[in-house]
Amino acid sequence: MVRSYSHHSLLSAVPKIPALVDDAIAKGYTTIALTDEGTSSSFVEFYDYCQDKEIKPALGFTIDTPNLFEQNQIIKNQKLSKIALIAKNKNGYHNLLELISIARVVQEKPVPHLTLENIKKYLAKTSDLFVLICTSEHELGQFIYSSDYDKASKILQKYSLELNSQNVLVELMVSKNNYNQKKLKKMNQKLASLCTDFDIRYLASPSPRYLEKEDSEVFRTVMAIRDGKNLLILSFKDLTTFQQLMNSKMILNTYLTHSRLKDLEDLINIQIRTDYDKNVDGAFFPIFDLPIGQNAGMRLKWETYIGLVAKFQPTLDKTIWKEKFPYEKLAELQKYSKNLQPDVDNLLGYDQEYFDKTNPISKYIERIEYELDIIISKGYPDYFWYLVILGVFVEIMKLLSTQEVQQLVLWLVCSIQLIFLTHGCI
Repeated sequence: MVRSYSHHSLLSAVPKIPALVDDAIAKGYTTIALTDEGTSSSFVEFYDYCQDKEIKPALGFTIDTPNLFEQNQIIKNQKLSKIALIAKNKNGYHNLLELISIARVVQEKPVPHLTLENIKKYLAKTSDLFVLICTSEHELGQFIYSSDYDKASKILQKYSLELNSQNVLVELMVSKNNYNQKKLKKMNQKLASLCTDFDIRYLASPSPRYLEKEDSEVFRTVMAIRDGKNLLILSFKDLTTFQQLMNSKMILNTYLTHSRLKDLEDLINIQIRTDYDKNVDGAFFPIFDLPIGQNAGMRLKWETYIGLVAKFQPTLDKTIWKEKFPYEKLAELQKYSKNLQPDVDNLLGYDQEYFDKTNPISKYIERIEYELDIIISKGYPDYFWYLVILGVFVEIMKLLSTQEVQQLVLWLVCSIQLIFLTHGCI
């Protein structure tokens, strides 16, 4: 497998590395190349796991490169294409680290990228890297699709001359919604013919970004967030539908207090701020204000553990748990949690056999800590606290009719598309 992606490709892929490697082994692959989007953060974990599983690892990354025909309308003014760089040997690995540093530090605007000239310098004297053209995400694929074989040929010629054809690989095109099988076959036959003309090798690779069919919706949500698109094609002008729902006397009289209204106001402000403008320099969300002396990462961890004990010991609500274990006693709360005996009578879907009797929730906590470490290391906790407001809506839904709940959920999915980040964490 010459191209694959893990969750280290932030907002671009779903699989964890163990699942990705295990799946490749199950399918009969003897080698797997990891080519995460613009990062080398996965190299150590991936290499070690492959060594343990006795499958040959290949290290690489996917990066943007400027198009050769930037202004052509057929590519909708998209100025960047995807290529993957894969190390052939140890020296190639060192080259990868240098190149990713150039992309992330020197050439980070408008997005991290590498030019053919950058790569050429590393292939001038040695052949330690493969350069894979990700055709379905590259201008080459657009020209093949539009039957502009002259431009497609010039692209392959440029790569062959600049990088040496023996270092270049071309990935065959994959099916998309507007490709029928007959057209796809014709496009790949022409692509293969052009590659042969320039002595460039071509191949097919699944390049998975999720593994199981049931993960497709998760992946679709991730892509919607990355690309700044609404997951559902719905329009809520001036929040009219939502405000009518919120103004119902039943909700105002039976649930919403002054503090809850403030939470709602904050949530609407977040929706207004979510413009997904790729050119803005600031964050989409304002940094959450914390009490003096508190750290965003530790506060998130504390709230997570409070939620854990409240879930597994539902006889006490979160307010009582917070009084028993305030923020300053996070270490005590963590110690208590590790020896917590879940109340299986109140946990729907669980039985006592689900938990290990000698260490009841150790695996569950290990997963929580793993996810929290990712969130904290990426610097997300400063913004993460706005998701706490979403808890308000869980309580509101208990008071609504089925139709009203559906309306509320639709609005939430369209306007607050970061809900998925809490999956597996809180």
